[in-house]
Amino acid sequence: MDEFNGKGNLIDQGYKYESLMTSMGHCDIILCKMFKTYLKGSSPMWYRSLRPDQSALNTTSALNSYATSIVKLNGTNYSEWKEQVEFSLGVLELDMALIRDKPSPLTESSTPEEKKFHNDWERSNRLSMMFMRMVVDTNIKSSLPTTDNAKEYLKNIEERFKTTDKFIAGKLMIDLVTMKFDCSRTMNAHVIEMINLAAKLKNLGLAMDDAFLVQFILTSLPPQYEPFKIHYNTITEKWSLNELTNKLVQEESRQGLQGIKAAHFTQGTAKQAGKKNN
Repeated sequence: MDEFNGKGNLIDQGYKYESLMTSMGHCDIILCKMFKTYLKGSSPMWYRSLRPDQSALNTTSALNSYATSIVKLNGTNYSEWKEQVEFSLGVLELDMALIRDKPSPLTESSTPEEKKFHNDWERSNRLSMMFMRMVVDTNIKSSLPTTDNAKEYLKNIEERFKTTDKFIAGKLMIDLVTMKFDCSRTMNAHVIEMINLAAKLKNLGLAMDDAFLVQFILTSLPPQYEPFKIHYNTITEKWSLNELTNKLVQEESRQGLQGIKAAHFTQGTAKQAGKKNN
């Protein structure tokens, strides 16, 4: 016969069903092991043998949360996708199956440590597979070789898209080397775009030292910035990216003010010449 403990919680044969609000705001039902105890002069009371085991509940919520916050693999963003997947599974402590090989099947002589490792690996593998499939585009998902091993699944994706990454890296490098500041936008926006290109190259495994990026930015400047470049090359101090950006923005403002003064001077000269002609 089912019993209620007076607080709306159903008790059935030593188990208790509880409605809990998760961190995602969803109401879920979990099952907690309950035991009966007696206090002197009191009615039977129910208590938990352990604090409620919400690991499965929390893991599900966390997986959904991370899955909705990272990019989906679309065929052109493999390196970024892989980095986010490995980070997410690492934070959730579910990456064992990605960094450890599949354990041998359990036997009657398996030790408690071997059994625990086997169970932990199986859980990691199962949830890692679920997570990765959640963040892969449907068209790509259906074209990948079938496997139930998370490490192999990630390897299959890498083999499919590593050539695509090489092509993208080559294009990004060309864009970075050939980019020029043409005054159609602010200096700050120009420098930020070049920094973003370098960051994308880093995600593709082509990290660039800041000193090289500083040189690329200086090379992208038009002739009117030649005195600025000469000044940089004659000093012994090396500027960081932030320092270079700030100094270039200041130089841009200085040249803008000079342009305004020159325009005013030209207009004034033209007016004076007109008066003389009259």
